[in-house]
Amino acid sequence: MENAHHNLKFQFHFDEALFKEHTTLNWDTAWVTNIKKVKTNFIFTLLAGVLAGLFIYDYNPLGYAMLGICFYSLIIIINYYFMYKKKKKTYDTAVLSEIDSFINDNETIVWEFKPDAFYYKDHRIETTIKWTVFKGYRLIDSKLFLDFSEGLHSSYILAESEVGKEVFDRIVSFVKERIEESSKQ
Repeated sequence: MENAHHNLKFQFHFDEALFKEHTTLNWDTAWVTNIKKVKTNFIFTLLAGVLAGLFIYDYNPLGYAMLGICFYSLIIIINYYFMYKKKKKTYDTAVLSEIDSFINDNETIVWEFKPDAFYYKDHRIETTIKWTVFKGYRLIDSKLFLDFSEGLHSSYILAESEVGKEVFDRIVSFVKERIEESSKQ
């Protein structure tokens, strides 16, 4: 780690287990809201189905209309489930491909936090990103997510275990300050 002129620079070797942990957490946080909505819709569909059954049992024609709506809702839920599974499989395949790429190239990963920008370099990307590009940051399970203002849950993820608690706390403080300052501009 270097600390020159308020820059925080770190170099890492690829850690497959940590990368899998990061990508799993990133996937889960990206999908958590939609999954909750689908579960809620499924519960309401089941309850409406039971209510429709009671109406039909009581010879009320409204029960058939409700049953039709329940079937339609169930089709949407099942379609969502298969779409989710397909996207998850595609994501997992991309993750495994990226792991192979990191392992084969065996290059050092560089993170540098500068006053005006964030610098990142790995085996295929070298980029400097101004702090104004980030919409914010999140802390989840002792991991720092640097979130872009564009794209769904596009983030750089750094784990406390990669740098140690004291350094991680300094990075979080630095990132918070930089992002708060850039949001005022």
